[in-house]
Amino acid sequence: MEDDDDTLDEPLQTAPVLNRPTTTHRLTDGDVDALRIRFPFLRELSTGYIKGLTPGELLSLEKASIKQREVDKKTDPEDKLTSNRMSLGISIIDVKAGVDDRLSKLHEGRFLPGAGCSATKMWLAAREIIPLTGLPPISTYDMGSVGLAGYVLAEGWVQIANPASPKLSVKLFNISNVTMRSSSSRNSNFDTDELYDFAELSEFRLALRAMRTAMGFCMPWNKSIEALEGFLINARYCMDEMQEKNVDKPAHLLTRYADFILKENSNKWRNMEGFITCGEQRTYWNSFFSAVPHSARKAKTAYKGKSSANPNRKPFIDICFAWNRGQCSRAEGTCSSRMGTKLRHVCDHQVDRSDDSKRCEQNHQRVAFHK
Repeated sequence: MEDDDDTLDEPLQTAPVLNRPTTTHRLTDGDVDALRIRFPFLRELSTGYIKGLTPGELLSLEKASIKQREVDKKTDPEDKLTSNRMSLGISIIDVKAGVDDRLSKLHEGRFLPGAGCSATKMWLAAREIIPLTGLPPISTYDMGSVGLAGYVLAEGWVQIANPASPKLSVKLFNISNVTMRSSSSRNSNFDTDELYDFAELSEFRLALRAMRTAMGFCMPWNKSIEALEGFLINARYCMDEMQEKNVDKPAHLLTRYADFILKENSNKWRNMEGFITCGEQRTYWNSFFSAVPHSARKAKTAYKGKSSANPNRKPFIDICFAWNRGQCSRAEGTCSSRMGTKLRHVCDHQVDRSDDSKRCEQNHQRVAFHK
């Protein structure tokens, strides 16, 4: 009996009881970020609303989101776009504060969906935020990723970053001017009149594309260059009017028109007015073209002849300058310029300062043999 009494005095062995929280723990901002990665539909909801959800409510929202996606797959594209447009004023994206150094630390605000308002509204909204002369210019944009490396002069990056600059010119995006090493390109009195003009319409088109791409990297909200290019493409670069008036050098006249529009847009930025849209370009072109004297159009050949005699203009050198700096990885015989001209891998050291065409042309790199 004593053994039985001892057995009864021992505590009963029961299954372990789990410790359950007695209080509700609120979600932190880190938890909300993790949930948005796991459940993309939460990106449309505010942080405060997400923090108030229970696990059951979260799962219910996920099931509803899955059903909605299945319905969207069967929805007509036009109906879907209309529905998304109607929800723009309701679905507000919560953008967190943060830092951005334009190089290694990129804020998530750079990757927001594109604005659905008019381009003019974007331009005017930027005018309220961005300083009059723009933000600090840089030249580290990845133009090479779109096949336009080396098309922009340093002065081009400086001027395109300033929406109020009257000195922006399409000539600053001519690859022929990048290799020009005149003193005018290195001093403060930079003059675009000293730059090479376009000999062919194809060169003008390429420079205009380079300027439009550079603007896309520098100021994605600025659609003024795209409006200019769009008008010229739709109007077939105004060739019908120029052929009717026997314009000998259409690329030269289009360059003058493009620079005219760029200057007008800089004035509109200063006056807090919208840029010249594609639809408005026709009126500006008609006014510009009618104002150009007929004699001036005929005299362009003489103008070009005078320009060719300018001693400051450098002759074309069929030597790879990048190879002489140790920056060309192409094999000998396969290197060529942007225009398709074969380039030689020989030394480009200038042996006669009075004659730019006289180079060393030995089988070595300038960077290694000429200090």
